[in-house]
Amino acid sequence: MKVSVGIPCYNEEKNIRRVIESCLCQEGEGVEIGEVIVVASGCTDRTVDVVNECISRDNRVKLVVEPERRGKPSAVNIIFKEAKNPIIVMTDGDLRPEKDAFSKLLPHFENSKCGIVGGYPLPMNGGKGFWGHTADLMWDMHHLQFSRDAKSSKLARVTGYLYAIRKGIVDAIPKDAVNEDSYLAWMVKSKGYKVEYEPGAKVYIKNPDNRKDFISQRRRVAFGHFNKKEYDVATMSLADNVKIIFSSKYFWKNPFYSFGAFLLEYYARWLAKKDIKSGKGHTNWKKIDSSKEWGDESGKK
Repeated sequence: MKVSVGIPCYNEEKNIRRVIESCLCQEGEGVEIGEVIVVASGCTDRTVDVVNECISRDNRVKLVVEPERRGKPSAVNIIFKEAKNPIIVMTDGDLRPEKDAFSKLLPHFENSKCGIVGGYPLPMNGGKGFWGHTADLMWDMHHLQFSRDAKSSKLARVTGYLYAIRKGIVDAIPKDAVNEDSYLAWMVKSKGYKVEYEPGAKVYIKNPDNRKDFISQRRRVAFGHFNKKEYDVATMSLADNVKIIFSSKYFWKNPFYSFGAFLLEYYARWLAKKDIKSGKGHTNWKKIDSSKEWGDESGKK
C-alpha cells in the first residue's frame, strides 16, 4: 500500500534527519513510502537546511515552510491537502517509529470502515528513578485504556505520536484544536468510520524528565481536552484513571512514585482549567526541551 507520511516540526535540527530516515526505511509486507512531507513551522534553527539535505538524497522528501509558527493544526492541514496517496501516516519530528511500525498500521485499512488507527508510544527513558517510573506508568495506562476501549468498540482517540488516517475523511481541523489527534479521531468516528488501535505499531518517544517540563506538557494536553466539548476522553476521567492505574504493573512496582505522578497529573489538569477560565491559549505549544534531548542529528549525545 502506497502511503504519504506527514511530519509537522518546529526547531528539530537535532532530530528531523533521523525521523525522516526511519520513515523512508520502513519495512514490512505491502509498505511503499510514496512521499514524506515535512512542514517546518517558523523554525529558527537549521531544521530547513537539514530537510533540504535529505531532499538532495531522496526526492520522495518534500518540504513546506511556514514563515510563522501557526500551531500544529495548521501544519496537519497542509499535509492533508498536499498528500497524494490514499493513506496518510502522521508522526512527529522528535521521535523514532519502529522499523515495522507502518506495516502494523496498514492492514487495518483492509476493512473499508476503518478510518483511523493509532500506534503504541513507548518511552525511551523509562525505568530510572521517579521520572522514568512516571513515563512507564503513564504510557502503560494509555495502552491499557486504549486496548480496553478498542475491545468494546468504544475507542474514540488515537495518539498524535503515530497514527494513520484514510485521506478524504477529514479535509481540515480547526486551528484551535490543541490536541489534533483526539479531535481527528472524534471527527472520523462522527462520520461513521471506526477508530482502531494497533499496539504492534510501536513508536519510541522521550518523556519529560523534570517537574517543570512534565507539568507544562500535561497542562497543555489537559487544556486541549477540556477546551473541546464535542468529545469526551476516557484518559481524562477520574473514575477511569483509578480503574486503570491499579491495573498497571508499574503501579505496583512503586506505589509511592505512582501516587506522586498521579498528583502531578491532576495538578496540571487544575492549571489547565485555570487557563481556560482566564482565556489563555495553547495553540502554539511551548517546546519541552527534555523531551527533545535524543542527541545530535547522528543520534549521539
